[in-house]
Amino acid sequence: MFYSANDFRSGDYAVGYAVSDTPIGPWTKAIIRRDITGHNGSGHGDIFFDRDGNMWYVFHTHNSDDKVSPRRTAIVRLKESFRNGTPHYEADMKTFRFL
Repeated sequence: MFYSANDFRSGDYAVGYAVSDTPIGPWTKAIIRRDITGHNGSGHGDIFFDRDGNMWYVFHTHNSDDKVSPRRTAIVRLKESFRNGTPHYEADMKTFRFL
């Protein structure tokens, strides 16, 4: 499950994700945040897979370190790994670009 977390005006605006084997839990939570994407306010996003099976995250960012708007849209490839059976995501910053 993916969801936006924090106020969009905050540098900590991000997308959280939670993983469970059943819809009623228990859930393990984590966040795709600015230390993963490299940009403030990296919330309101979605994940998709390209034709080759690569995972991508498309999302909004703040316009700069001190201005929220106008917001910018960006994309970055994600790498999935597992820790104790729970998926974790890491951005491949070589693939980051604004759209």
